[in-house]
Amino acid sequence: MVQPSVAGLAGRLRRSSPPFPAALTATVTALLLLAPGLWLGHHPRPQAQGLERILGAAALLQSFPADARRPAPGLWVQRLGPDASRRLWKRQRGNWWQFWGRHGDEGLYLVLPADSFRAAAVEVPAGSLRVDDLVVLAPDPLAAGLLKEPLALKRRQPRGLEQRCVGELQSQQAVYWTDTALGQMLGPLSSLLQSFQQGCLQLGGQGATLSWQGETSSAPGLGSRQPAPWARSNHPPPGGEPVARDSRRAA
Repeated sequence: MVQPSVAGLAGRLRRSSPPFPAALTATVTALLLLAPGLWLGHHPRPQAQGLERILGAAALLQSFPADARRPAPGLWVQRLGPDASRRLWKRQRGNWWQFWGRHGDEGLYLVLPADSFRAAAVEVPAGSLRVDDLVVLAPDPLAAGLLKEPLALKRRQPRGLEQRCVGELQSQQAVYWTDTALGQMLGPLSSLLQSFQQGCLQLGGQGATLSWQGETSSAPGLGSRQPAPWARSNHPPPGGEPVARDSRRAA
């Protein structure tokens, strides 16, 4: 049996017509390149991208599950008023968020899904900030102005601890903190806690028992320590109220 030579095979391949017409190949290639961008433009990552941006601007960020059986939290009433907060709280599904900025003195921000305003037929308050599919309500115009610059900065994609914490903040009750928050809470003592300069805790519990699990890092954005084991405390869970920033009252 005659074996074809390498040169003969190469010549045949060069002479062979392509399996698809050139115009069709170009069209398919263009679709493959453009389709992902078009899809993302019409279907952006809803809350993940907004939370990533807020995470980069926050000193301490907390998530809470909504519970329509309880009255609206005080922060909702302060930022929205009694009627709007009641209507939004009744319609709220999934998590909501609150955070302190990195300036340290601008107050507490409330973060809600933009869809919840449409569902409750409540107008988005004037002066609020739209961050992708989230709405941020600042305590005053000065605080809103201080937040615009860090939100506008182009940041790298979260990685490591930050990336994992975005998922936790979306799906359950959790808290994320930075060295800025640690310094505000502990003052000079924060320098003694080098392994805890950045962290993320997932909170849970039943009744009067609060349980938590999480991880910490010595520097923002770097690898973290192994997740801490489940711990238990006799302090009641926050249940939608702010975790105390005063170290004398912190659980």
